[in-house]
Amino acid sequence: MKKRIVLFASVLMLSSLACSFVSQLVEGDAPVAEPLPTIEVEPVEPEPIQPEPTAISEQPSIILFQDDFSDTSSGWDRNEDGITDYYNDGYRIQVNSDNLFLFANPGLKNLPNDVRIEVDATKLSGPDDNSFGILCRYQDTSNFYRFFVSSDGYAGIILVKDGDMKNLNGEKLTPISAALAGNATNKIRVNCIGTTLSLFVNGEQVLTAEDSTFSNGDVGIFAGTFDIVGTDILFDNFVVTRP
Repeated sequence: MKKRIVLFASVLMLSSLACSFVSQLVEGDAPVAEPLPTIEVEPVEPEPIQPEPTAISEQPSIILFQDDFSDTSSGWDRNEDGITDYYNDGYRIQVNSDNLFLFANPGLKNLPNDVRIEVDATKLSGPDDNSFGILCRYQDTSNFYRFFVSSDGYAGIILVKDGDMKNLNGEKLTPISAALAGNATNKIRVNCIGTTLSLFVNGEQVLTAEDSTFSNGDVGIFAGTFDIVGTDILFDNFVVTRP
């Protein structure tokens, strides 16, 4: 009986204390936690992401004309003064007289002023003391630029005006090491851009000259002899592009 009275008294006491604590919370007597101070943070603009630099590549050239000479009706000159004719899926120029050069044109009209011309030239037979190459800004048989290479290692940029020839790089032809001798294939490239004329042999620029005589015209290929006859050159992969 006493244990029950004691337990009952304890319950009453705890109930009284709980009521008192709740009463203090309601009446605001109990301590209230202070709010945390507000920290103002200025917004930070994110830095823009810079793209990784990329290499600037050359714009692709626009092909204006190309011929691998497999079609014998593609329009190149054909005559019997020596050999200037289609041959074995190429175009062959053979010269059987001394100190003579023969050339051929595709008869292109309205080409832009600035062009790049490329061709592969293979010596079939004859002396290394020869000449072969590319014509640029061809007006007629007496007026054009002739870009000259020889199998024995010489080059020149020749102005032909009214039938007279002038070497734009001096009185003598220029010795070069880029040309391949013997029965080899030489890759020739010519740039006719503005007044600047440039000659490349097997990827190497060997000559440049300045001249304003002709600003546009047809293109072509040629081969020639000096004192020894028999120069025989096969041309292939002729391409004209806008640089």
